[in-house]
Amino acid sequence: MYLTRHAEIRAQQRGIPLKAIEILFEKGKRIRQKGGSTVVCFSKKQQADMEEQHKNIKHLSKTYLVVDGDRVLTAAFRYKKLKGLKWKIENLYLELW
Repeated sequence: MYLTRHAEIRAQQRGIPLKAIEILFEKGKRIRQKGGSTVVCFSKKQQADMEEQHKNIKHLSKTYLVVDGDRVLTAAFRYKKLKGLKWKIENLYLELW
């Protein structure tokens, strides 16, 4: 995992610790976007588990990353549902089977 300069600045501005980024990068669900980048976030099932396991990291379940391969482009918090996320996850699941 490589953090771009932009991702470092945004994470610092938004108060997202590096540990949260590492956990999310390793264990998060990946959803491809147009243009080749990928959104990494926790599914609803994972959100509760991660909050329970990592109580010392605030807002871990609401954090998401935009990545391109192994480069983290930016990190942010979700305040609304990511549009089309449920549909994409369901179709990705169907494609895999």
